Amino acid sequence: MSRRYIDETRRWLLLAEADLEAARQNVASGRFHHVAGFHAQQAVEKTLKAILIWSGIDPPRIHDLDELRDSVPQGWSVRGAFPDLAELSFWAVQGRYPGVWAEMGSDEARHLVETATRVFEHVVQELESRGFDHGTTR
Repeated sequence: MSRRYIDETRRWLLLAEADLEAARQNVASGRFHHVAGFHAQQAVEKTLKAILIWSGIDPPRIHDLDELRDSVPQGWSVRGAFPDLAELSFWAVQGRYPGVWAEMGSDEARHLVETATRVFEHVVQELESRGFDHGTTR
């Protein structure tokens, strides 16, 4: 495995972790739930793109998490472990603009952050099983 791929994978996971932290802070504040949804989506997007980079694939510039997950090479368990990420994909755009986001409550925000956390932890474990040293991603 090339040092470039290892370093780039780590950078994407650090960005994903930062988004998870931002999402958690929004949930904890009890305000701006839509921002938590946006950051949860971003965390999963960056986490899935980290797999692609680790696999030597340039990640596509898409926000649809189901499509992105389906672009992960065969053999990665994340493909079957998270068969429907559409509820998170929705927040890639909706979380940034007025509209539907005003209706999001704390329970939904918490659920999205929990889902994003599970995806992140699953992927980090799977990467580690393939020889990745996460370093400072935790």
